[in-house]
Amino acid sequence: MKKALVLLFAVMAAVTWAAPMEITVMTNGVSGWLPDEDFRGYPGVREKIAAEFMESHPGVKVTILYRDVKQGSMTVDALMAAGTPPDIWMDAGGYFKKYMNEDYALPMEKYVDLSKFHEYLLKPYNFGGHQYALPWSNVMGGFAVNATMLADVGYTLPEVDKWTTDEFMKLGALLKAKKIPLSMAMFKGGMNDWTFYFLRAFGAEMYDFAKNDYSKVTINTPAALAGLEYLKKFIAAGYAYPNPVEVNDDAGVDLFTTGKVASCVMQDGHVAYWVPQQIATGKLKSQFVTRFVTFPHAPGLPPVKIFGYQSLLVAHKNKDEAKNKLIGELATLFTGREHTWNNSGVACGFSVLKDYEPSIGWAATDMHKDIAKLGQTIGLLPADASGDKGKEVTRLWGTMTEQWIRGKVTSKTLLTNFEKQANAILAK
Repeated sequence: MKKALVLLFAVMAAVTWAAPMEITVMTNGVSGWLPDEDFRGYPGVREKIAAEFMESHPGVKVTILYRDVKQGSMTVDALMAAGTPPDIWMDAGGYFKKYMNEDYALPMEKYVDLSKFHEYLLKPYNFGGHQYALPWSNVMGGFAVNATMLADVGYTLPEVDKWTTDEFMKLGALLKAKKIPLSMAMFKGGMNDWTFYFLRAFGAEMYDFAKNDYSKVTINTPAALAGLEYLKKFIAAGYAYPNPVEVNDDAGVDLFTTGKVASCVMQDGHVAYWVPQQIATGKLKSQFVTRFVTFPHAPGLPPVKIFGYQSLLVAHKNKDEAKNKLIGELATLFTGREHTWNNSGVACGFSVLKDYEPSIGWAATDMHKDIAKLGQTIGLLPADASGDKGKEVTRLWGTMTEQWIRGKVTSKTLLTNFEKQANAILAK
């Protein structure tokens, strides 16, 4: 009897002193609070969620790790190499391409209610019927228009179906009479993605997004040729800010937020942050009204989709099903309303939840609501190719389009030569 009691106490002691189940969470930094918020000493929303999760789950330890953003993915790469991947990884979507598969990722449809999410934000990360990543922030941008300038020349933005490249030219003429450039062509280092919208307006894209095919470029088309020729006419007419080879996206944001041009592709966060700064430094006299719309489209074509990308949560699949369920519970919180409320108000992210759109901080502005509506009704462009080959193709496009804007090659020659050289890179 005594031996049995000793054995029982030994087992109880082992249970009592058993190491807690640990869930590691890798993030890209601390997401703080709005200036007037006090959340009892927690540095950020994820830290608060983790602490409260541990309080409600005795025996579970949540450890938050922080990726060194200056080192790219090296912080996570070290964990992977050591065979200790994080249980949950929350970061920019570009890092996850090689991890969204059945060998690595937890199929989240088994552990998280997916019905709360916008379906268009889930679809890109669903493979073989399994949801290997969850969006927790949606970053979007559209075509910013200085509505105050347009009102001053008596112009009212038309409905989206009538917002065409022909209409854009008419607006350019109205503003030119007031010595105001309508928009910008950005070619410092070559045509950037914001300027590529002039080609998208005519239906051109760099890759075959419909087939998710990044094995070759698809830019050598009549649509791209029409876009280049339109852009050439737009510049020649004097509707673009002068000296395109001296303008890049940083200059574009500065020119728009100082009231020197009437429109530019960008994010609402650029306007929300920089306009007050420009006023404070005397570069802008007063606030103006900004609205976000789609980029004009060629007559007969559908509206141009806006750009967007998601920050994602990917969970590592464990052999312990009890741990998988706990990971699913924590992932639910990290993609829930509290996290979304904070991300929208502080970081200017857009809600990933279809029945919840916070209206606080930057998310309360009409600009933010404009873009949110565009994302849901017009849709988002797919991401361009990533990886070393994709970056090399992007650099080649920059080099060759800078030659084009300088008049050293024709539009057709640009498209033909670029196609040949880009596809040679992709075929390596």
